[in-house]
Amino acid sequence: FLASSEYLRLISCLVVGYGLSINFTDIVWKSTVKKQYPDPLDYQRFMGNFSTAVGASTMVVIVLGVHLIRIMGWRAGALATPIVMGVLAAPF
Repeated sequence: FLASSEYLRLISCLVVGYGLSINFTDIVWKSTVKKQYPDPLDYQRFMGNFSTAVGASTMVVIVLGVHLIRIMGWRAGALATPIVMGVLAAPF
């Protein structure tokens, strides 16, 4: 059934691409952060602050994402995550 539906194939590619980009970026990013903060307490403090920032930015993206999809269409909304992940992962 998956092979016969173009819509489901595209969603599958989106989910797999998102999962791979998150996993690869996470591995490289966490190793870089551990080098920057070798003390476990400093590392945990940074991760706590980072998690707070991620939560706040997630709320903003949820509100803005609805308008992005409404104005630019589903394709732009779907491509936003991999493009942003690539841009943010490039320095690492």
